Amino acid sequence: MMSNRMRRKKNGTWYLLQLDRCHYFPKINHNAVIKSLFRQAMKLSLTQFSDQELKDELKRREKERRSQFPPNIRCRDCKHCIKGLTFKHQVIPTTVCRMKPKPSQGPDRYYSTVCSLRACDKFETK
Repeated sequence: MMSNRMRRKKNGTWYLLQLDRCHYFPKINHNAVIKSLFRQAMKLSLTQFSDQELKDELKRREKERRSQFPPNIRCRDCKHCIKGLTFKHQVIPTTVCRMKPKPSQGPDRYYSTVCSLRACDKFETK
């Protein structure tokens, strides 16, 4: 059985006199360890490609995403573009996208949109 010998000082506080076979093990922050390992893995995986190759890949993906729809479609042509509310205490409705709910503001609140914006990837014709 491990025991700690303690003594009381004159002012009433305790201090440790001796530790018998007791070692201090620091508490490990597992989240920090996992994050650092993830960062190292990402650095290793990204070092395989040059900066220009990564930029080209991002541009290619953006073009691919935008080419799904014709360039002339707008939010106003989408069936999810409705009049609605965006904030808890809002009274006057505005144009919102029904496919982009805003649960932090309430069950019937949505992110606002502008009718003339290019349609997003959730576009469906009316």
